[in-house]
Amino acid sequence: MINLEERMDIKQLYREGHSIKEIVRLSGRSRNTVRKVLRDNYREDKKRKDKKSILDEYKIYIENKFKDGRPVCRILQDLAKMGYEGSASQVYRFLQPFRDEVKRKDKLTVRFETAPGEQAQVDWGHCGQFIDQDGHKRKLYVFAYVLSYSRACYVEFTTSMNLAVLVKCHQNAFDYFGGVPEKILYDNMKTVKLSPFQLNPAFVDFAEYYGFAVKTCRPYRARTKGKVERLIRYFRDNFLPEKVFDSFEDANAQIHHWMEYEANSRVHGTTKERPCDLLPAESLNDHRQVLPYQLINKVTRKANSEGYVSYQANRYSVPIKAAGKTIELEHVGTTIRIRLQDMIVTEHEQASGKGKTMIHQEHISDMWKLTLANSENPQKSKDLIQFNRDVQVRELSTYEALCQ
Repeated sequence: MINLEERMDIKQLYREGHSIKEIVRLSGRSRNTVRKVLRDNYREDKKRKDKKSILDEYKIYIENKFKDGRPVCRILQDLAKMGYEGSASQVYRFLQPFRDEVKRKDKLTVRFETAPGEQAQVDWGHCGQFIDQDGHKRKLYVFAYVLSYSRACYVEFTTSMNLAVLVKCHQNAFDYFGGVPEKILYDNMKTVKLSPFQLNPAFVDFAEYYGFAVKTCRPYRARTKGKVERLIRYFRDNFLPEKVFDSFEDANAQIHHWMEYEANSRVHGTTKERPCDLLPAESLNDHRQVLPYQLINKVTRKANSEGYVSYQANRYSVPIKAAGKTIELEHVGTTIRIRLQDMIVTEHEQASGKGKTMIHQEHISDMWKLTLANSENPQKSKDLIQFNRDVQVRELSTYEALCQ
């Protein structure tokens, strides 16, 4: 609707010699509206009556139930019982402003600052894939560790996120910073937390060995470890783009250089200080007074009749006395230890990658000797029926006579 003053302005512009196209541009009105005003044909439309919606009588109920936390799917079921015949999309459109407000409030987070040496935060990030030296595609991850007070960080490329890798990355971070904080915050990764109410006992053993407390985020509230999530975003935006690596080792060497001369040497946007300058104030607990922790992963396996046992997509040879039997396999650092009835029968260096076979030559030699011995002295099957009677031997001429 155009008021009287605006209609007079349009006419004045026309009298000043402006074209209709220019008046449209200057007034912001449509060409048809301008023409109607100039011809005195413009009539104000009567105010439309608000159209009633089929949802009107249910709106108060819907709003109250949604604010009480009732799921929308249940609200729709309630409406159907109450006689509502409209579409579900109408209900969703009506609730959209309320849902947006819930999301806005859920995102509100109070920044939590910690004292020096009090906390570190840990998380994983996915960095795509690479081709290993055997030509196989491997997933690439980044382990991210940040000290909450100084914002000093440690990052490292890995090809797995299993418990052994997680423990090793922690140890590398402890060595890099020269100590351990009082507690470390994680999300609900399975290597740390098996269920909402149970931490992973193996990881708790590692934490107790070095004397730090394991803390986890509330479910669906990963922003409580926002410092490490911002570190991962910074790493992806600042380090990864246009990087070229000659090998996996070269990639981690470049990360180390980036940590030293950029990530930990720049002025942090929140603290307005360089992490390397704040790091001495962390006063971390010295971990070098104890021997490095050895993670022992124990699993039960059955060795096959060929004298091999499978573990993490690789095969390891076992002695003849363990072939075909149930054994206990211990993964200690990079050593694969095999026990039979509480006795260590062999050890292997852990295979790198997947699809590898690790062999001790004496195992193969003993298996060949046994195979050759069995072939020279084959045992008679228990199921073979033996007939102890002589077979009469006839001349061939006898059978020729029968055929004639």
